[in-house]
This record gives sequence, structure tokens and C-alpha cells, in this order.
Amino acid sequence: MSFVIMCPKCGERMSVMDEWVGHDIQCTRCQQNITIPPNPAANVPPSMAMPPQPQPPPQPQPYQVNTYVNTVPGSPAHVSAGIDLSAAAMRQLGGRLFLHVLLFAIASTTAAFFKDLSIMSGVEAFMGFSIPFSIWAIVHVVFFLILQYKWVRNSWMILPENARRCPMWGAKTIHPKMAAGFLYIPAFNFYWNFVAYWGLARACRNLLWDNTSCCGLAMATCIMFIVLSIFNWIPFLGTLVFVGFIVVYLLLVKKLNAQVVRLTH
Repeated sequence: MSFVIMCPKCGERMSVMDEWVGHDIQCTRCQQNITIPPNPAANVPPSMAMPPQPQPPPQPQPYQVNTYVNTVPGSPAHVSAGIDLSAAAMRQLGGRLFLHVLLFAIASTTAAFFKDLSIMSGVEAFMGFSIPFSIWAIVHVVFFLILQYKWVRNSWMILPENARRCPMWGAKTIHPKMAAGFLYIPAFNFYWNFVAYWGLARACRNLLWDNTSCCGLAMATCIMFIVLSIFNWIPFLGTLVFVGFIVVYLLLVKKLNAQVVRLTH
């Protein structure tokens, strides 16, 4: 530690170190020999020493919902490993999913109608009308499967890690890719629909404290999916059940996506 001494002859001020105390030096101006005295600051009683300055309290950080990053879980970001989780991106993704489900439903229902009409009437000409609509339905169902995976995955990404749970899956954390990917396992997806959709609706309700949650709508969608698999093979009745399922599913996508978008703010 350094301190300042003054030459007794010319008044020149010089900076010296504590280690030099007791040694002789020459004044830089008049060349007078000076014996370095003890550092006066070292003799100050502890009671007279300057107390340490209090540190300001840490400022609270705002809570962010969308805190998932693939590489470092828990880090806040709207863009995660190239995946845009912003409100605008989720609004657009949900809108595209809604559109392709609607187009798939129109094409599939029309194709099923002509097919059932051909079976009931025995007129094979009606079967020819169903072919182009069947092709149209296949195109849109491919888009639907891709968009459903992205939308479910991104929606679960936006949830904070401690909210990625569902009572139907126990206390285990549900990974976003797991939530979306298990929807495509045959037979198992009858159960996993409840985890992916009802679990997401439940998490949104708990995070937003929203009395207008869509948990009931999600539960109805999952049940309708099971009912559809039972009655789908019955002419006309299967088509009616399919239409009912699509209506409920579209309402769920629209309402649940609006809640997910709110979580991104």
C-alpha cells in the first residue's frame, strides 16, 4: 500500500510504499535525505476507520415464461436452437395448423360422402368422384401431421420446465419433443392425446390463472378421437362423427393457441 510524504525542506510531495518505512530516500526536487516515517493511515484506530459501504440490494428480475433452450435448459429466449417461439411465430403456426386441418376435413368429408353414396346406392360412378378429393385429403393430412408436431413441440417449449408435467404421466417432466413425437405411436396415441393436449391446456390454465381455460375442450377432443376410431368404418355415421371431431379439434386449436401466445408475452 502506498502513502504520501512531504519533504521538510522544499515541501515536495512524494508517493512511497509501506515496505520503505525506515529507509532513507532523496527528495526528487532538492536531493534532501529523508527517512520515511510510518504510514499515518496504519495507526488509525478501527473505530475511526471508514465503515464499509452497504451494497445496493439486487434488483428482482422479471419472470419469463418462455424459458426453454435446447442447449441450456432454463435460459430465457424467444429463439431456441433455430426455433422461433415469439408470439407472432406461434400465432402464424397455429393459423397454418387450423387452415390445413380445415382443408383436410373438407376434402376427406367430401371423399367419404361420395364413397358412402357409392356403397349405399351401388352406383360405381360416385366412387370416381371421391378419388380426387381423397388425393387432396392426403396432401393436407401430410401438412397437418408436420404442423401438429411443430405446434405441440413449440407450445410445450414455451412452458417453464416446472410446468411441463401432467397428472396422467405422473411426476415426470415431459420433454417438448416427447410431447409431440408420442402422438404418432399407433394405439398408444389414444392415451397420449390426453397427456399432450389436456396436459398443455391444464398447464396454460395454471400459468395464466384463466377461468376460461380449454381443459374441457381438450378432454372432449381426446374422447372424440377414440369414438371416431370406433365408428369411422360405418358409412355416413363415421362421417358425422368425423365432422364433429374436426369441429371440436378446430375450436381447441384456436383457443389453446391463443393461450400459448399469451404465455410468450
